[in-house]
Amino acid sequence: AIGRWAYHCHLLYHMNAGMFREVRVV
Repeated sequence: AIGRWAYHCHLLYHMNAGMFREVRVV
């Protein structure tokens, strides 16, 4: 369960980083 949570947070981190990158580019 812990590994799953870490993986989920890792995905959220990259999703947020991607959104910020898009906003920054625009």
